[in-house]
Amino acid sequence: MRTRLGAQREAEEMLAEASTLRRTAAEEAETIVAEAETLATQLVTEAREAAEQLAAEAKERADGILARAYYEAEDLQRHTEEERARIREEVVAAGRAEIEEFRARSADSLDSAEAGLSRLAPSLEGAVATVSEVLRSLEVLRHGPAEVEVAAPAVLAPRTSGSDTDADPAEPPQQAAEPAAEVAPATKPDDAEARPLGWLFRASQT
Repeated sequence: MRTRLGAQREAEEMLAEASTLRRTAAEEAETIVAEAETLATQLVTEAREAAEQLAAEAKERADGILARAYYEAEDLQRHTEEERARIREEVVAAGRAEIEEFRARSADSLDSAEAGLSRLAPSLEGAVATVSEVLRSLEVLRHGPAEVEVAAPAVLAPRTSGSDTDADPAEPPQQAAEPAAEVAPATKPDDAEARPLGWLFRASQT
């Protein structure tokens, strides 16, 4: 009986000790859970703060990069506008220079043409005189010197009206022939001026 009571008492003591251990373990577990929750909350808070700080730093860095990109874009645009203006000025200056050069060449060409025409004027006058002399020489060859002396003024003079150049039908032919007879002795047969194509002899002598 005593043994049984001793065993029962030991069992009760063990149960009491187990209850105490269980209660202590539960309290320790609750403490560990509370500490874990506190640590988790602290870690979450720290992680959130770190994430916010990283986000702020990233945003600040992105803003800096964006601002630098805007500045570089504005600088590039300014340089582009300056280069475009410089190229435009160079093109305009080159165009003006070409226009001025063309005007100068045109003026030189006009001056040269005017000078050439001025130099040609005496030659043209000489050519007209030469043609007149050739016509006169041809008339000399065709009709003789006496008739040409009378007919040359009528051939070379411009015809203004019919009454100025046409001969009077009522005038006798002897009146038109008499001046030729008077002019013919004025030149000598051996004179170079009276020869046919005498202008050629004059040209060779000069």
